[in-house]
Amino acid sequence: MIRRTLRRPRARLYAAIGAAALVMLALTHVTAAPSASAATLSCMSASTATVQKQILTEVNAARKAAGAKPLTESAKIDTVAMNWSASQAKANAMSHNPKYSAQMPAGWSTAGENVAYGYAYNKVTTAWMNSSGHRANILNTSFTHIGIGVACSSKGQAYYTQNFGAYKTSPDPVAKLPAGVERESGADRYSTSAAVSKSTFAPGVAVAYLANGTNFPDALSGAAAAGASDAPVLLTDSASLPSAIASELSRLKPKKIVVLGGPSAVSNAVLNAAKSYTSGSVTRVSGQNRYETSAATSRAAFDPGVDVAYLTNGTTFPDALSGAAAAGTLGGPVLLVQAGSIPAAVKTELGRLAPKRIVILGGTSAVSAMVASAAKSYTTGTVTRSAGDDRYATAADVSKKTFAKGVSVAYVANGTTFPDALSGAAAAGTQDGPVLLTNGTSLSAAVKNELARLKPDKIVVLGGTSAVSAGVATALGGYVG
Repeated sequence: MIRRTLRRPRARLYAAIGAAALVMLALTHVTAAPSASAATLSCMSASTATVQKQILTEVNAARKAAGAKPLTESAKIDTVAMNWSASQAKANAMSHNPKYSAQMPAGWSTAGENVAYGYAYNKVTTAWMNSSGHRANILNTSFTHIGIGVACSSKGQAYYTQNFGAYKTSPDPVAKLPAGVERESGADRYSTSAAVSKSTFAPGVAVAYLANGTNFPDALSGAAAAGASDAPVLLTDSASLPSAIASELSRLKPKKIVVLGGPSAVSNAVLNAAKSYTSGSVTRVSGQNRYETSAATSRAAFDPGVDVAYLTNGTTFPDALSGAAAAGTLGGPVLLVQAGSIPAAVKTELGRLAPKRIVILGGTSAVSAMVASAAKSYTTGTVTRSAGDDRYATAADVSKKTFAKGVSVAYVANGTTFPDALSGAAAAGTQDGPVLLTNGTSLSAAVKNELARLKPDKIVVLGGTSAVSAGVATALGGYVG
């Protein structure tokens, strides 16, 4: 086993590489309960799931730049990494796991490990990449899967673990889903976006929307417009069109393509590449900021006199995820506002739309009573609010106020991250079904109650088991009508 060490004040890294020829050691399990994926870690203002997503995104970006294929996050390898991070945090000391090669799921041909402590979660990948041994693990073209662990010590230090493995088949056997429950997922957010589109839309759609897959504002309004137009939202890298999306566009053969956001969100290179996948136009809908883009998206998609318009906070995404599915179903836009005011571009668009009613998404901390009051000037109908105690309860409330019992489909997505639900919201709007949210490992009481009321014919889980666990998918089987 090769070990490499880099020391810095209050921050350290170790790297290890293992091979199939290593003597396999007896499995030992560190008794440590990993934090709930949605719970905020005590030493940083982020959840375990957020940290894992950040590190995975940065690792795969580095691999892409080096010409290596992306790694797939493995729930089983996550467990190995989480347990070792917890062990280090408990000891207040960084070290390598001497038995990681035995604890890794069976079937690997090459395995590796990186550890670190003392770094902010959005800095640790850079630190690993700046060290040759750790970089070698991250960029190793043999590796196919990764597990990511993080834990906080009693001294407030973050301890990180990355475990890598080369597998011919997935180390996470796909659990058999209950009758009536399906999962749409891929190796990353782009592949998941393509999978959602492929399962929902036939070739020859009137339009396909392209939106930045790492930033949410432009796609929030786009998902409602897409749902109302029976069209997909496909996520793209800002600088290049992911291969999974290129393949899906080739299958779809849309009559036209709409790019959401300015060149800083989706580059001209992506726009030009998209021209190869349609015989029609490729246009850009954008503004100087997210509010203007929201208004422009609505203006391009909806005629005056819509039945409903939804207003949501433009700096956060959870409320709008469920709202976009409802808006797409009812044929109305989602417009972004500030917590305390309606931006000028959105005021102008509301004046043009003259919606028959307006729905505010989220509580008064998200969209103030002042905004709700100001919205009354733009409709002759009611201004109501859909909200709950948290993002999960808000999603349930939006669903309850929009969808009747016995819907043909309900979608369930992770509510702590946005990518899977964005493409799902467009599909849900097309299929006249809700998007309900989970923290990834459990269903809230509000969502359980709403699923029990809906009794959908089918439930679609958005994303892999690292986004929505196998346990949640199994539990959903009890709510299928």
